[in-house]
Amino acid sequence: MGFFNKLFGSKSANQPNIKFGRYSDAYRSEAQQLAFDKALEEFSKGQYIRAYTYFFEFLRDDEVDNVEFWEDEKGLRFELLQGSKKVIGIADEQRVEVETKVAVAEKLEVNFMKRLMEKNYSLKYGRFALDGDNNVIMKFNTFVLDGSPYKLYDALKEVATNADKLDDLLLDEFDSLRQVGSGHIIEIAESEKNIKYAFLIHSIEETLHYIQQMPATSPSINKAYCLMSLCYKLDYLIRPEGFVMEVLERINRQYFAHDEQTIAAKCRLLIQEFEGIINRPKSEILKEIYETTSTFGVTMPVHHDRVRAFIDGEMPNMEWYIKHKKYDVALSSASYVVGYCLFNYAIPLPIRAFFHLYYQITESNFFLELGYNFDLYQEELGVFNKKAIISAINKIVKKHRKAFPNLNPKIEILDYTNLGTFAQTYLEMISRLDI
Repeated sequence: MGFFNKLFGSKSANQPNIKFGRYSDAYRSEAQQLAFDKALEEFSKGQYIRAYTYFFEFLRDDEVDNVEFWEDEKGLRFELLQGSKKVIGIADEQRVEVETKVAVAEKLEVNFMKRLMEKNYSLKYGRFALDGDNNVIMKFNTFVLDGSPYKLYDALKEVATNADKLDDLLLDEFDSLRQVGSGHIIEIAESEKNIKYAFLIHSIEETLHYIQQMPATSPSINKAYCLMSLCYKLDYLIRPEGFVMEVLERINRQYFAHDEQTIAAKCRLLIQEFEGIINRPKSEILKEIYETTSTFGVTMPVHHDRVRAFIDGEMPNMEWYIKHKKYDVALSSASYVVGYCLFNYAIPLPIRAFFHLYYQITESNFFLELGYNFDLYQEELGVFNKKAIISAINKIVKKHRKAFPNLNPKIEILDYTNLGTFAQTYLEMISRLDI
């Protein structure tokens, strides 16, 4: 089931099945949570294979088919997917062995081997190594006596996420390395890739041009809002892998780094990073746009209180921009809030649904080009379809009312004057929600 269907409960065959945003493993079902409790219980009894069987039931997400496990004469075998990597392993009554192939080396270069040795020092559980066929692999092993479900979760997550992130970066940097073990990647249609590529380049060029036109006296924070909202928007809507993903994550790190650089200096760095994406060959970027299945998320689970505090902290800035008719910057400020939360947090499902709807409205042309038949906002005319927006909000409420009985958005506060006023009041509506 696609993310849009998951949020709104739509079964329309007319809507594309496209994933948006970062995968999160924070949304566990009651059955999954119970399986983890049983894993702990069986482990305490010394029933290790039974414990690990329950553990992989806990990890398995039936909607994305991310984990497989079975027993044979040698023990419990398992496979799990994380992006472009497949992690395989076996557990018996003595040990747990885990491995995933990162790349294959046509020749052994000192530079990439040194890089991986240095990386090993930052790992807590796994390690990079070479096997007999010159495959760069990540390994983890432990005695079962020291392999509790808690430790196994952390170790598997470290191995899976590091291997998934580094494979594309290593292949891009070292010509002697070749891709391996990526047969489970789901290639998307060339038409969708080209739409996402065009959106990527146009969004960057449009934002950089807008910043260049800002008066010299314009506060640096205005540029920062535009650049950071752009970063998060591209991460959520395109879900790039490899080089582009690393650039977006580096932009996030650079902006929030605790250093002595001013916001103006940081904005100059971010502009250079975005220019690097523009200058990258189209063929290389297209190779980094594909669909994956994951087991572990990288976002931190938070309650709505964290989201509310973040919105309320930025609300005075949004209101100031609205008051002074700087609607474009007000929109960037609101988009920065939405994007930051989706980039860093695993937020409650109804809030995630409302944030997704925010992008459907503010980036309506992109969704239309992808084949969605929404009629929420006509960008060329600056006209909102109020009835369709209210209907979409009510669908979210209906979808999540059972789990969140107090979900009652104050739709009447929405201001449809322009995208800036709408964005500010839309976030105010979300901040007031009782989750």
